This record gives sequence, structure tokens and C-alpha cells, in this order.
Amino acid sequence: MQKVIFRFSDYSGSKNEENGKIIKNEQCVEIKEKYKFNKEDKEEDKYFKLLCKFAENVESKNNDKQNEEDEYDIYISYGKKISLNIMDINLDTGELRTKGYIGVLRKIVKLEEDYDVTVEIGSRFDKCDKQFFLRYILSSISNYNKNYNKKYENFNPKSDENDSIWDWLLIFAFTYQLEKAYTSGLFNKYKRFEYNDSKVKGVVDINRHIKYNIPFNGKIAYNKRELTHDNEIMHLILHAYDILNKRYPNEIFAFKDKNSKAYEAICAIKEVAPNYKSENVQALIHKCSRKITHPYYHSYEHLRRICLLIIKNKGISFFDGNSSDIIGVMVNISKLWEEFLKNIVLSKIKNENTNVEYQYEIKLELKGKPEQFILKPDYVIQKEDKKYVLDAKYKIGWEKFISELNMEYIIDDYRQITNYVYLLDAQWGGVIFPYKDNSDFNGYYFNYNGGKHFYIFPLKVPKYDDGTNPDDWKKEFENNIREVIERIQNKMEIKKEDKNQ
Repeated sequence: MQKVIFRFSDYSGSKNEENGKIIKNEQCVEIKEKYKFNKEDKEEDKYFKLLCKFAENVESKNNDKQNEEDEYDIYISYGKKISLNIMDINLDTGELRTKGYIGVLRKIVKLEEDYDVTVEIGSRFDKCDKQFFLRYILSSISNYNKNYNKKYENFNPKSDENDSIWDWLLIFAFTYQLEKAYTSGLFNKYKRFEYNDSKVKGVVDINRHIKYNIPFNGKIAYNKRELTHDNEIMHLILHAYDILNKRYPNEIFAFKDKNSKAYEAICAIKEVAPNYKSENVQALIHKCSRKITHPYYHSYEHLRRICLLIIKNKGISFFDGNSSDIIGVMVNISKLWEEFLKNIVLSKIKNENTNVEYQYEIKLELKGKPEQFILKPDYVIQKEDKKYVLDAKYKIGWEKFISELNMEYIIDDYRQITNYVYLLDAQWGGVIFPYKDNSDFNGYYFNYNGGKHFYIFPLKVPKYDDGTNPDDWKKEFENNIREVIERIQNKMEIKKEDKNQ
């Protein structure tokens, strides 16, 4: 069976300067950074059809998952365009464009023969297989900060570990969804319990009663449905955790930090489901195959899917063996960027005089109505009695803006953040985004009536190639991070009234 790997970058398309390449070797066919396929060329047309078939297979597998948060939604539009949250494919022109998701998906696809197809989407700031930028971002998102440098060292790629980052991404997805689900409390479900005592509170079980209580001993056998945390979903989570813990003992940092939500969640689940190991895994998978539809436990549905992926594949690499089903994980990289900035940039600004709130809630009320509308700027910095608003932006629009100075790319973001500034009566607003241009844009700001009310804080990501030393890249990137932190701190010293600074 021929193995075909499509490798793309986020927020990339056919307008890129290069149109990628097709590399063939004994192990596989690698189609790298190719966003336009020539349908007149027999070979390119075959691989384009293979990619479209892959997308259609994903679509048919996910019809019941459309419009769900944090997932990839798929639908077919007018027979001319395949549109997913991860990419759009134009069937007429042979062009495609990726969106804001990174990760890997894999499936056996059948055309004239069977193909083992893998679709990888990495960061646009990584143009070689070692993926320094994405590895650095992922290594920073855990709260286990005291082992941060060790994490990055463990995360540095070796020549035979180009695929390990995608396996690690699965750990992040499991941790993220577990912490998110845990905010709703432990999953509760009705289960049927069997009792045999003198205090009947359910339906009498005649067969068991005859078996255990004849001759009459004062007891009655009965069954009762009760809400309990000791259910199959809790067991599923613990089995998935055990598999990850066994395969990646040094990588699951969040579960070893006693101050983390992930650690708290696993401990709480183990307490209410102490006998989970006794349950047959295949029977457990069957019990958990149904979608969770209860609106209160909506976030547990995403966690259920990830747990099933881990358990069905026993924690194996996405790149091991064959898969007749779709396996893989996709993560919104904008969320990773927000977490990265919170842990690495904003945490350095926070001190005894300066507080930083993540996902600060601005509650709006409609007069005469009980409803509340909530707005959430990414970060609100409060120093003494002054507030400052910062938003994390990963999408490519801000990069285009600083290179072309076209306001159309960022006008929605600008309006959003200036609204936050107005509602909070903040000193100024600003945006932090990554960019890879060689120019220096650190002095950019928006000025109205002589006053600076909106600052731009671009974080430069160093370029690199296959010969770059990862330690040198890391050192340069961390210098750029320190410069951004210093610029933010300096702007906080500027008074709102002082229009000449």
C-alpha cells in the first residue's frame, strides 16, 4: 500500500510565493506546501483527487459534529468546494487554503487502489520538519513551569523523531479538554443498582428475590436507578489517562503539578471511580460509543472522543501501523498562542503592583431584560487604578497589515479592542501577534487627536533552516520575547493624558 503524506502550514494558500513540491522515495510520497494542483497533469490530478477523497471521508464521518466548538466542522458546498474548518478545497481550480488549525489526520483512502493518507498541518512559522516554533509553544503551555527548560530540551527534535510532536499534541488536547470539562463538575449519569435489604426504594427483582431470600429472611431484592459519578465516562477518562501515562511518563507535566486543574480532575475522578480498572475495555468502548447530548455536559463530548481515540489506538503513534478509520487530532493554534502569551509573556508582567486577568469578563445588560451579554478580552492588566487591554492574535491579517499597511486586514480586530478600551475606561489597548518579516515594527501605534490609544506589539519569530542549531534559535526567540515584555511595561508608564510621548 502506497503511503502519501500531505504537509501544509496554517493560514496558507495558492497565493504563496512557492507552490510546493512532490517528493518520492521508497517509503512514501511527500507532497509539501503544495496549494495549487495542475488538473491537466495526470500525476498532480491523482494526488488532488486523493486529497479530496480524504476530505469527503472525513465529512461523512463527522456529519453529526457540525458547528461544535473546538472541532473541525465539515460540509460540502454546491459540489464545487469542500470546506472544512481546517481548510477549503476548490474542486474547479485545484486550489486549497488552510485555516487556523494545526495537527494530523490519517486514514486509508481508496481510489483505484488503497492509499495510506496522512494530512499534516503545521505552523506557518516552521518551514522545516523540526518545527522549532510549534515545539516551543507546546512546551510552554503547561503550568509546570519549574521544569520548563527541561521540557524544551525533551521536546527538541532528533533526526528520527519528526512525527513525535503530533503525538504530544494529543496529550495537550486531552489535558485541555479535561480541564475544560472539569469546570462543569464531574460527569453524572443514571445507573441501575441492585440492592437486597429491608428498605425497598425501587422495583422489586423477583428472580433475585427468589434466589437470595427464600426462605424469607426479612430482605427484598430490588433495583433502583440513581445518579452517580461512578459511570463509564469517568472510567473512560481514567483508562485514557493510564495509557498516556504509560507511553509518555515524562511528558504529561500538567498531571504531576498538584496546582493544576488536570491533576485535580484526575484525583477527583479516581476518588469517585476507584474500581475502573476492573471494567473490560472493549465493553467500555461500546458503552461510550454514543454521543453525549446533555447540554450541561456538552464539553464532555469533546473529551469522550479524544479518550476513545487514545484507547482504540492504545496510545500508539499516529504514524504506526494502518488505520481503516480516521485517527488524529486538530487543535486551534490561536488557543495555543493565547496560552503561550499568558504563561510566557503576561506572567512576567504580573507582580505585587500589577495584576493580569485572563479572559476578563465585561458584562453588558440590556435595559428591561434579564439577559446578560459577556465580552471577553484576552488579557486585562491592572496597575494601581489604571487598566490596559491586550488581545492575542495569531491569524495572518496582522502580518499582512504591517507589510502592506492595509487597514482592511485588521479593522475588525481594531474595533473590537477599542470597544474594550472604551467599556473599561482603559489607558490604551494593544495586540500581540507573531511575525517573521525582517523589518522592525516595534514603534507602530494608532494615534487619535494627538493621543496614542492603540499599540502594536509584534513578536518576531526567527527564521531557520535544517542546519540551524535549536539552542541558537531558542536564545534569539527568548530575546525577542524579553523585548516585547519590556515594551509593554514601558507603555504602561505612559499616562493617558500625555499625548507627546
